[in-house]
Amino acid sequence: MYPGNASVTTATADAPPALDSILSDLELFSRYFRAFVDEFGSSYLLVEGGYGGRTLLIWMPRPAAAQVLQALAAFKFRGRIVVGLDASPAHQAPFRRALFWSGAHTALITSKGKGLGWAFSTEGKAAAPVRYTAPTGLDYLEEQAEAWSAVPPIEGPSLPGPPQGALGWKAGVPTYGVGLQDLEERLRALFAAWGLSGM
Repeated sequence: MYPGNASVTTATADAPPALDSILSDLELFSRYFRAFVDEFGSSYLLVEGGYGGRTLLIWMPRPAAAQVLQALAAFKFRGRIVVGLDASPAHQAPFRRALFWSGAHTALITSKGKGLGWAFSTEGKAAAPVRYTAPTGLDYLEEQAEAWSAVPPIEGPSLPGPPQGALGWKAGVPTYGVGLQDLEERLRALFAAWGLSGM
């Protein structure tokens, strides 16, 4: 399993990670997982569980990678988890592509705080589309997030849902936010509810 104390390149919303840093991290991750980088500079780590189950995408800012991998190492699960590291400031377009690359049946997007996010409001957040350049040099148009809401799959505290959530639901992939402060507890409860807990 990936050593949680290993460093991962970080970035701010105004200064995304450089491509050479992303590729350097990929070399490290590839020692422990099947891993690749897509056209947006997003990194994907394939974490294999026991036989059966389904594919879960856990999408997160790059700095959260070590914490998420440590949480996953704490218990057994069935199926495959695709750990996706977002090189953008929580943009829509990279997550839409992550849904394609991961082939996920369900998606979780990490955020600060505790609990699970199952709704997102766009009230007061109107904005015109903006063009961005990914660390790979790819130019893309970032559009405004859409409002969405869903029934929470488990009981517990709530937090604001991720702005990318509507993309998942439109693609037939139930998508929720999950807090990093109680990540292991939330994952255990979700895996039990979804039948992904290991034997």
